[in-house]
Amino acid sequence: MSALSFDDEPHTFHVRIELDGETVYRESERIEATDPDDPVGAVFDGFPTKPNPYLLSTWLDDRPEKTARTLDFAEYDTECLGLNIQAGTYDDEAGGDRFAIAHTTNCKDGE
Repeated sequence: MSALSFDDEPHTFHVRIELDGETVYRESERIEATDPDDPVGAVFDGFPTKPNPYLLSTWLDDRPEKTARTLDFAEYDTECLGLNIQAGTYDDEAGGDRFAIAHTTNCKDGE
């Protein structure tokens, strides 16, 4: 799982993964300011990789955790989800700030 910033402001990306209502992983990664045309990233390590119906929550900086974006693994019929958390202006015709969880099911276990 990685985080990618397209923003000219630094951000701290927070991640929590739950299984059956219990936190099984929690980590934060700081990404410095960048040029939106040259994004900067960070990698989260040590998260669970065994297929389970996890709930991923992620939020930025000192925003309240209740504002987190979420991704429910149970919604996908796959044993592997590739995840990338993105912040900043990207693919946005309006030019506004964005924060999203990008995912793919086109991956191999352990990646």
